[in-house]
Amino acid sequence: MDRAFSLEVAEEPWHQAARSWIAAHLDGAEIVSVEQPRIRPWSTQLRVETSRGRHWFKALPPGAAYEAGLHALLADLAPDDVARPVAVDAARGWILDVDHGPTWREQRAATTADWQSLMARVARLQQRLARHGDAILATGLPDCRPSRTVDLFDRFVTLFAELEPDHPCHLDAGVASDLRDQRPRVETAAARLVASPLPSTLQHGDLHTDNVFASPEGLRLFDFGDAQWAHALEVLAVPRGVIDADEGDVRWEPVLAAYAAEWDLTPDDLADDLSATWTTQSVHRCLTWWRALSSASAAEWSEWGVGPVHHLTRVLSHD
Repeated sequence: MDRAFSLEVAEEPWHQAARSWIAAHLDGAEIVSVEQPRIRPWSTQLRVETSRGRHWFKALPPGAAYEAGLHALLADLAPDDVARPVAVDAARGWILDVDHGPTWREQRAATTADWQSLMARVARLQQRLARHGDAILATGLPDCRPSRTVDLFDRFVTLFAELEPDHPCHLDAGVASDLRDQRPRVETAAARLVASPLPSTLQHGDLHTDNVFASPEGLRLFDFGDAQWAHALEVLAVPRGVIDADEGDVRWEPVLAAYAAEWDLTPDDLADDLSATWTTQSVHRCLTWWRALSSASAAEWSEWGVGPVHHLTRVLSHD
């Protein structure tokens, strides 16, 4: 296994290279201080105080490095929805951006109306980006179109069943058999979405109000590390989960209605396709976690390694 990402980014040679790159893209501003508040298997951030204010630097491991080029491209394609980074190095998976202030969640609790506005905006963004699939996929964004879902499912069931028993993603024979029994259900869901009137497009993958800046210029999405090219409705999985788990007064039904209306549809029109995405998104979320841990250390696998199997075995649950 290659050296763990988290070990590399904790060492001085990496910090020297990162600081040098950051300094070269500050347009004459001076670095005052650099702190590293967090290291995860899938990313690390540096908080960079400069003579012209705070900046943030994000670095991704090879399995997630596509986010840098993707972010830059999305800022070109949708500048009203995605803030343009100060600089990116797509090959190394590095992003430098100014501090945009608190996230929407940090500013205030979102209401039902707020969620309706956000999801309507996301639907319009998806419609615009659906026309740019070739360019967006060329950044390395994971291709999770429904035509690929069954192959991904087969790949992971086989892979996890063949892992050593002490691996966090190992499937015992019983669970592997149960998953294979659900293959027709995965096929049916994928076929439903292939025939759907809604397209495959950018699926943010982790859409909630802590991944949205609310500035005087308007809402800006960020953190595309979990993004995929997938059926449009898969973007609803995380918002629904967040809203259902929230103890506040936000109601899911009007939020779904606001999203559907941007496609000139109703929630009833979306019901069968939406049901199918609960199955396909389980497979695709497994891929997200597997890629996120591709450069993890043994200790990180012990801490986070249940993620891929957790999501794959959601296929066994019937929504």
